[in-house]
Amino acid sequence: MPHGLTNYNSESYFNKKTTFFTDVNIDKVQIIGTPLIRDRIDIGDKSNPFVNKNRLYVQGHEDDISTALFTNTAGDCAIYLLNDNRTDAKNGNLVDTGSYIELSGKWSTTNTAANRTWGRIGAFKETNTSDDGAGYLSLYSRPDGSGLTERLRITSTGNVGINSTEPARTLDVVGSIRKTVYEPGEIIETLVGVCDGNDVTVKSGTYTLSDVNADQILTDSHAVISGSSIEYTPPAGTTRVCYEFWVYMKDSGSGNNSRPLLHFQSQLDNDNGAPTVINNSRHTWRYASPIDTQDVQTWIYNKVIVSIGQVDTESVANGRLESWDSARTFRWTARRYSSSYAAQLHETGNWDGTGTDIRVRPHVKITAIA
Repeated sequence: MPHGLTNYNSESYFNKKTTFFTDVNIDKVQIIGTPLIRDRIDIGDKSNPFVNKNRLYVQGHEDDISTALFTNTAGDCAIYLLNDNRTDAKNGNLVDTGSYIELSGKWSTTNTAANRTWGRIGAFKETNTSDDGAGYLSLYSRPDGSGLTERLRITSTGNVGINSTEPARTLDVVGSIRKTVYEPGEIIETLVGVCDGNDVTVKSGTYTLSDVNADQILTDSHAVISGSSIEYTPPAGTTRVCYEFWVYMKDSGSGNNSRPLLHFQSQLDNDNGAPTVINNSRHTWRYASPIDTQDVQTWIYNKVIVSIGQVDTESVANGRLESWDSARTFRWTARRYSSSYAAQLHETGNWDGTGTDIRVRPHVKITAIA
């Protein structure tokens, strides 16, 4: 039984300081007890044993430290680590002084005696101003081939920084964020691009937009507009998909034929893969003028919205899907009313006053909404 153990009210207490040694006359662990203060373990501390009531009190070094700055006046905490930045504190450099816990373990199968520190939890003074009690909390991890790196900081005001040591907002993140749960109405992803053959990467994957390099003459029958077809899979959590499509048009007639009257509609594959018209996407674009000969050129805007998971039975025609968890082809089609109302797409005439026709590629925007 260690020296100093006695009984008090049928319970065991240390009523005297009991010290364990690993070196001659060097205190390493002290167990201190009285009838008023239950067992307390001091590691590396040779100070007055009754200054505080911490169950575990750890002091890394024996250097003299100003008790006005570093003594735990509140007491009664479960674990109390005394400041480790002794020299800086004495010299008046108070910022970032504090204490930390490091966690380590074996890291090599060949050098079994070697340990590696994997992480650190620390609390430090936030400013260099004496008597300013603001402090911050930090978490560290260790990447392979490098030392401990601070990953998360919580400031004295409650701001949280991930890979940021100076978070200016409630949550500041340096790096990308991935999530699977969204607030209603939150935009999950937006796919935006020009139909020039380039890739566009968003959360749900990488999409290659068509390269529109020729004009398209509209006929009396609906035809898929070049560049409008895209095989799309919404990310998880999507309840609505909005497909917006801009296409450039110019008239291709003369006299009375120079008054375009055009019809547009969107199609989406049903669950059997068949293209199905979405009724609410259908619309007409018309140019009317009392003058026979006109030069009509403009962007035409198309938009359709599809809902997901709000019905038990799918109806693509009504823009309502039971689910959409695999690729479906979205597209737009167009036709002229008749040959008397002719038009062509993807080209402008008489560009910049020179009479030169130039290519104008469609624009695509698909928005997935929670």
